[in-house]
Amino acid sequence: MSSGSSSSGLGFGEKEKAHLVSAGFAAMLDPPRKGVTDAVALLQSGDVQVIMITGDSEETTLSVARSLGLLGATGAGACLTGAALDRMTAAQLCERVGSVSVFARTSPKHKMAIVGAFQARGAVVAMTGDGGKYLPFFACLFYGSDVRVGCSCCS
Repeated sequence: MSSGSSSSGLGFGEKEKAHLVSAGFAAMLDPPRKGVTDAVALLQSGDVQVIMITGDSEETTLSVARSLGLLGATGAGACLTGAALDRMTAAQLCERVGSVSVFARTSPKHKMAIVGAFQARGAVVAMTGDGGKYLPFFACLFYGSDVRVGCSCCS
């Protein structure tokens, strides 16, 4: 390897980097589907606690939650991550879950624990999802639906 080459194996050392030109950047936006914000507002006006549980990053999740009206004026304490859930006991989660509207970086294990905590508080839990990967969760729910087909998967 020459002295100007990187040991990363990518072939870009300081000498090569000096000749690179930035051509721009790309960004991606995946906004909520049309009508979702109105549906959330309608549910909230009927005293339904709407929450969002996702595997997405906390920053992405909070951005979407703001656009849907899921966060209060300050948004303080409104998001729990999977890492925070891992540090909680079942009793701590059960106590805290009622005041949280957004869960980010969650795994299927976390989602089951969140649903279980709501149910332990006496809540009737309903869920929508975008595919068959949610079928294990539907087994423990009162109601669930696949938003792609818009039908009830269980009751």
